[in-house]
Amino acid sequence: MKCERLITELKINLFDIIYMSETIDEHSILEVLSNEMKTLLEATNLAFSVYHFEQMDDRIHYVQLGDGEIPFHLYTEQGFFDIFQQYESVNVDLDAVTEGGSAFLLRISKQPFYHGLLYVSFAKEHDYSADDLELLRLFLKQFILKKHRHSRKKVIETMYEELFRLSERLQLIHETAGVLDLVVETSRKMYPNDDVHLLMSQEYNSDRNQLPIKLIEYTRDMEQSPGTKSFINNELIIKDKEEAAQTSVYAPLSGAQGVYGVLQINFPYTSTLLDNEIDFIKNMADMTGRAIERTNLYQTSNQLVTDLQVINTASHELNLNLDSEEITETIKKHIMKSCQPEEIGVVFFNDQIENEEKLIIFNQSTAYFHTKEAKQLIEHLHIQLKNHPKPMLSGHFQSKVIDIPFESLMVIPIIASRNLVGMIIIGHRTPYYFSFDKFKFIQSLVQHASLAYMNSYLKNQLKETIITDYLTKVHTRVYLDEVMESYLHKGKKGAFILLDVDDFKNINDTYGHHIGDKVLIQVARVLKDTSKNKDVAARWGGEEFALYLPEQKKAQAIAIAEQIRENILLSTEPKVTASLGVISWPEGTNEDEVTNIFIQADEALYEAKETGKNRVIAY
Repeated sequence: MKCERLITELKINLFDIIYMSETIDEHSILEVLSNEMKTLLEATNLAFSVYHFEQMDDRIHYVQLGDGEIPFHLYTEQGFFDIFQQYESVNVDLDAVTEGGSAFLLRISKQPFYHGLLYVSFAKEHDYSADDLELLRLFLKQFILKKHRHSRKKVIETMYEELFRLSERLQLIHETAGVLDLVVETSRKMYPNDDVHLLMSQEYNSDRNQLPIKLIEYTRDMEQSPGTKSFINNELIIKDKEEAAQTSVYAPLSGAQGVYGVLQINFPYTSTLLDNEIDFIKNMADMTGRAIERTNLYQTSNQLVTDLQVINTASHELNLNLDSEEITETIKKHIMKSCQPEEIGVVFFNDQIENEEKLIIFNQSTAYFHTKEAKQLIEHLHIQLKNHPKPMLSGHFQSKVIDIPFESLMVIPIIASRNLVGMIIIGHRTPYYFSFDKFKFIQSLVQHASLAYMNSYLKNQLKETIITDYLTKVHTRVYLDEVMESYLHKGKKGAFILLDVDDFKNINDTYGHHIGDKVLIQVARVLKDTSKNKDVAARWGGEEFALYLPEQKKAQAIAIAEQIRENILLSTEPKVTASLGVISWPEGTNEDEVTNIFIQADEALYEAKETGKNRVIAY
C-alpha cells in the first residue's frame, strides 16, 4: 500500500518526538507532525485539530498549513464538534465539496481521552485508497494516544501540585473571604476559559478581588436549582444545560460540621469530564470547605473574645451607679460600635400607671424613633412583646400592618425581675445585615443593662420614697425645705403657698378616716395638676399642704392659689373647701429667711381661717 511507505517515513522523521519529547508542548508536536504529513502526502492544504478532554486549559490544538481556504472551522470547540458529529464515518471523501481538486477528512477518536480531525486537500485528484487512509488514521490514533498519555501524566501531576499548593496556602489564611479568594484564584488558574462562581448563603468581601458570589435562593414554592440541591444534600452534581450550551459542576464546600457553600464551574457543553478531573474539583471543594470551617471557628473565637471584652467593659460602666439615661447612652454606644446599625430605639413601657404616657422613648434614641412614622412600629412591637416577650431577629422584616424603612430588625425585650419593662429596637436598611452571633451578643448586653436599669429604678424608687408622702404622693416637708434653701442660697425670688382643708375634722367624724384619706389624696392631686415642672408640692402635716413656686411673683402666686381653691371645691367628694396663705419675696433673699417665710405664710393662713375660710390671703 502507498501509505505503508509514508507511515514508515513518518516514524523515522518523528522518532525524536515519539520517544524523547516529554518536554515538547502539544502544539509544537502537532505542528511538526502536520508539516511532515503535508510534505509526504504532497498536499496543498492541511488542517489538523485535536481536542483533549483531560487538559485543564487549551483543550483544542489546531494547526493549518497552506494558503487555501479550509471549509471547516476546526479551531473552535463549537466548530470542531459540529463537524465531528456531522461526519460519523472515520474516513470521508470530500471530492464532492472540493472545487478543482480532491480532499479527505479523517475522524480520529480514543474515548474518553481525545477526538481529532485531519483535513487534507490536493490540487488534483489524490490516489490514496480507503485502506491507505485507514492505515494513516490508525497511525495517527496511536501517535496521539501516546502523546496524550504523556500529557495526561503531566495534567495529573499538575492537579496534585495545585492541591498541595492550595493546602499550604490555606493554612496561612484566617479569614473566610481569603479562603474563597484563593479557591477562585486556583480554579481560574486551572480553568482559565471557564466560568467560576461561588454559591453562598451570605456575601463576603475580599480586599484583593471582587468575589464571584451568587446568593443561594431557596423557597418551597420554586423548583430547587442544582446549586441549591448540592448545598442541601451535600453532593457533587454535574448538570448539562443545553439552552446555555454548557456543562456545570456543583461541588459542595463542606466541612465536618456542615456545608458552607457550593463551587460552580461552567464548562463548554461539549466537555466530557473525566474521573481525575471530577476528583480534583471535589478535593479542592472539600479542602476549601474545611478551611472555611476553620476560619469560621477562628473568627468566631476572636469575636467571642471581643464580645466578652465589650460586655466586661460595659458591665463595669453600668455598675457606676448610673441613672437610666446614662445607662441608655452606654448601651447605645456599645451597640453602635459592635453592630453599626442605622437606627437604635430605647423604649420603656409605663403600663402600670394610669393617666401617664404608656410608651416612653428615651432621648438617646436615634432620629427615626422620634418621628410619627416610628410610633406605629413601636406600638406594634409593644403589643407583640406583651403577647410573646421573646427576642426577635429578622433579616427581611415584613408586615401587613405597618411600613418601616428597615429590612433587618432586632428587637430585644428589657426584662427586670421577670417583668417586661421595655425594649431596644435596632434596624438597618440592608437585608440580613445582622448575624445570629450579633443577635446573641446584643441579648447578653441588654441582659446586663436590664440589671442596671433595675438598680437605677430601685434607687430612684427609694429616693422617691424618702421624699414622697406615702398617702398623697406629693413631696415631704423635708424635701420642700431642702429645695427652698437651695434656691434662697442663690438669692432667687419666689413665692410660697400654705393650704389647710377647712373643717377636715368634720369629714373624719362624719364619713370616717378612710374617706378623709381619699379627700386628702384628691386635694394633693389638685396641687400636682396645678403645679409646673419646677414647683414643689408637699404635705405640710395633717390636712395642711404647701406649694413652693420658684421665681414666681406675688400676683402670679395669688392667681395660682385662687385656682387651687376653686379646683378643690370642684374636684373633691365629699365637697370640701380650703383656706390659703400666700407669701412672696424678692431677689436677694437668703436661706436664713426660710423660717420667717413659713411664719408669715402661717399667719396669712390663720387670717384666711379667721375671716371666713375658703379664701386666699397674701402678705
